[in-house]
Amino acid sequence: MTCRRRIAFSLSLPLLAALALAACGRPERLPEPAAAPAGTALKADLPPAYDEARLIEIEQPRGSTVRIGIAPETISVDAQAGVVRYVAVMRGISARVATYEGIRCNGGQWRVFARRQADGPWLAAGMEWEDMYGPRQQPYVRVLARDGMCIGPAVNTDVRSIVRGLQSGGRNVLYRG
Repeated sequence: MTCRRRIAFSLSLPLLAALALAACGRPERLPEPAAAPAGTALKADLPPAYDEARLIEIEQPRGSTVRIGIAPETISVDAQAGVVRYVAVMRGISARVATYEGIRCNGGQWRVFARRQADGPWLAAGMEWEDMYGPRQQPYVRVLARDGMCIGPAVNTDVRSIVRGLQSGGRNVLYRG
């Protein structure tokens, strides 16, 4: 095989792989209940209780004044829906906010279900699923997916493994997507 043919062949393989993947359909998702209007108090499906002293710190960009931690006791996995839910606590110089969030690994999506200022009540966020890589993305969400909540496009169903992955910065995860 000549050098020119080898180059053309090696360049065509990634293109063929991309076309094959594009032809694959996404799996159907279960219908979601409609999001509650933003700012309404939650009456059901309250986020689990958490202890701020046990938060797992998530690496932030250099110079960030906000510290983000995940409450390990709030991590839950819905394998059928492919969603990992958790409480994230953001602490800044003058504010503390907790959010009840979810990551959908197979679609690379993220959602905030509820918010809470300091020790106030949980309020519905009114947010739909959004792309983790989209314009409103939060960098820490991708870190959570990479460091243990997702195994490639699949949800990690072992909560203890998720906690270990978050604590170690993803160093014990075998495969990252």
